Amino acid sequence: AFEAANIAAFVMPDVMASKYGKLLMNLGNIVQAVLGPGVDAGDLTKRVRAEAKDVYRAAGIAWKNVGMDDPRRDVMRPAPVPGVSRQGGSTTQSLLRGTGSVETDWLNGEIALLARLHGQPAPLNARLTDLGTEVLRKGMRPGDMTRAELEAWLAGNGCVPLYHLME
Repeated sequence: AFEAANIAAFVMPDVMASKYGKLLMNLGNIVQAVLGPGVDAGDLTKRVRAEAKDVYRAAGIAWKNVGMDDPRRDVMRPAPVPGVSRQGGSTTQSLLRGTGSVETDWLNGEIALLARLHGQPAPLNARLTDLGTEVLRKGMRPGDMTRAELEAWLAGNGCVPLYHLME
């Protein structure tokens, strides 16, 4: 029925591996949101994903690479919308719209929870989860932090950068 309606459908024997792969892809959403779209995050997102992969291994969770080399991407045809510029990922868009929530608890928070359940450290994902809450509490906007301030937050001394930004 989907294919007859010109909607691509993929039957997957292990859909959860694909979902865990998608989770890996989205772990940097809060990073993009606080730094602003297009700002170089250095290797931070790679480090956050590597930490999550270690957690997956400790938990016995399989994941599938659903990045740009996933063949399902061949059917996706993203295109610009005339007169509208792309503002960034979903977390960035939530901040811009002032929704009062971000998805960080369900992204980085899921990794932090899995880590605790399986005796695995996940300090980057745990701190990013806390950052999502702090960003909302402070009413921060995309681009309100520099990379140096974000790294300081992740190192555990994040109060100083956030307080001086918003006071």
